[in-house]
Amino acid sequence: MKMGLNKLNGSVIIGIILLFNYIIYRLEAIPPLPKEIIWGSLIDLMVIVPILIFYLSNKKFSAFPFIVLVGLSALYLIIPAEMLVNYAFTSLLGFAGRISFASLVLLILYQLIKKIIAINHSLKNHQISISFLQERLDIALKENGMGSSIFTILATHVSMIYYAFFSWKNKSCSNDQISTYSFHKKSSYIAIQIMLIHAIILETAGIHFFLHTLNEKVAYIVLVVNIYTVIYFGRNTGYSFISF
Repeated sequence: MKMGLNKLNGSVIIGIILLFNYIIYRLEAIPPLPKEIIWGSLIDLMVIVPILIFYLSNKKFSAFPFIVLVGLSALYLIIPAEMLVNYAFTSLLGFAGRISFASLVLLILYQLIKKIIAINHSLKNHQISISFLQERLDIALKENGMGSSIFTILATHVSMIYYAFFSWKNKSCSNDQISTYSFHKKSSYIAIQIMLIHAIILETAGIHFFLHTLNEKVAYIVLVVNIYTVIYFGRNTGYSFISF
């Protein structure tokens, strides 16, 4: 059996290293740490983690500046400032980590905005041929290299929120423009959806106050689930309205 470090295993290892280094500086049960422990964290954050990221990036040297930014940012976020000032070298690393973290945030924002613009362009290209927003989002995400399951789930929730809150004033398209469905027309589909929303809201109010007297945390969990359910039914109703 061929053994290797795939992206999932590598990501888990990186996560464990970062989590361990974060916890060791913040657990009150641990006695005061010697100042020399910082050198172990530096090896983890500036050597081991960057090597793992480099390996997972298919050994692309073009990713090296980003890897350095990640390492210095992790150093700034994980190691307390009072530990970094113990040595002149680590003090300089802390300053570099502060700058790297700001640069990394700006880089992520830039890439995020760039992706959003590209996805919006793809959505507009498929607006006439595909009416359902979630389907258009799935295609747009795949066209921009974001076809993983996480982004598919995100597309589902974005579509749900859109049809629940922002689609009510949209005009329906004629049948010669796009393919439409009509099972809800001249039926009680929308009325049933509205009735279910109304029932859930009333049930939420009653159950929330009842559970609040027993367990406050459970009451708020059930409240969040019921709000999500209302948004889900609102999404179905909103999409039905614009499909008439």
